[in-house]
Amino acid sequence: LVDQGKLTLDAPISKYIAGVPSGDQITLRELAQMRSGLVTIDDVPEFADSYISDPHQSFTPAQLLGYALDKPLQFPPGTQYDYCNTNTVLLGLVVEQQSGQRLPDYISEHILAPLKLTHTSFATTAALPDPHAQGYTVLQGAEQIATDWNPSWGWGVGNMISTLDDMRIWARALSTGTLLSPETQRQR
Repeated sequence: LVDQGKLTLDAPISKYIAGVPSGDQITLRELAQMRSGLVTIDDVPEFADSYISDPHQSFTPAQLLGYALDKPLQFPPGTQYDYCNTNTVLLGLVVEQQSGQRLPDYISEHILAPLKLTHTSFATTAALPDPHAQGYTVLQGAEQIATDWNPSWGWGVGNMISTLDDMRIWARALSTGTLLSPETQRQR
């Protein structure tokens, strides 16, 4: 989208999404670099309690942001690094807004298809293609199978399913900037 001139990395998130604390100071670049200062959704106790109480429930991006955007910044934008899933949800919404496509469709058309990642998908249900490993977690001291938990909480966070062969293709394309202009790759 940067290469298409549909957005600029130094624009504030407030240009695209309203209601972000300090949104006029936080740039898309700072969101992508994990330097926004926003609280990550998954560190908010209310989100964790809601998700754990019913791991099969579905979350919309707006619901996810509702858990984090009413919290004060952890630090002034651009001054520190802290991995933040709130950032990637916001960036996913910007992709949708500026492309006119749903995020899974945009990723499929502009990343998966050009790279021929035929065994990679954006998860929209808890169904995993076979074969797959069983997922486990520990809650309240007890091991639980988490394979079929709803993945919607990871919407723009990295809600992808892939194979090792496709991951090799993706890693090469990412490191070489296959899908980007040389200038955008330098900035990345």
